[in-house]
Amino acid sequence: MDQRKQTAVTDSNREEFYNTLFPVVSMTKNQMIDISDLENPVLIDCAGKFYKQEFSTQILVVETLQTAKEFCLERTDFDFLVKDDDNIRWPSKMPKNSDIVFDDSRLTKYKTLNQLQDLLQNLINQCRPNSIHFRIHLHHIDDDRLCDRFYNISLLKFNNYVVLKFLYDTKKNIFELSLKRKHEDTN
Repeated sequence: MDQRKQTAVTDSNREEFYNTLFPVVSMTKNQMIDISDLENPVLIDCAGKFYKQEFSTQILVVETLQTAKEFCLERTDFDFLVKDDDNIRWPSKMPKNSDIVFDDSRLTKYKTLNQLQDLLQNLINQCRPNSIHFRIHLHHIDDDRLCDRFYNISLLKFNNYVVLKFLYDTKKNIFELSLKRKHEDTN
């Protein structure tokens, strides 16, 4: 049986690999998540430097250590680095009332919905963001059966947060979720 190895990032394929891994690179402003009304946008592992080019808003960019190393990111391409592991320690200097954006983030790819919920709950517990805006391609969600996926989506729940947007679009092949912290949460 033929064993296939995952493509490694090399000097010869680095740019092409980056462009494939982060679709935001080839997006126009109107295809990106609209962050123009967000007060403190923090883009997490989604090629935030391209958002900085398109939006005039002050943006903080968080990248993973793995992404920064593999793609030789310049220090000006990000504001914070985090380790890509199961228990991420988010930067303590991130604004507490930030608006978090995951736009097809590498951190979210190929995780089950339960793992995605754990990732977002970890972020909520540590950073207490004002809002979370999340978009992922459907084929990057690690669930086998459609009925299981819908069941798991229906169980997504984050204390003190309400759903602003929920979109499961099979034509565009995306899942979007926007959450906002309730005003009663004063901690």
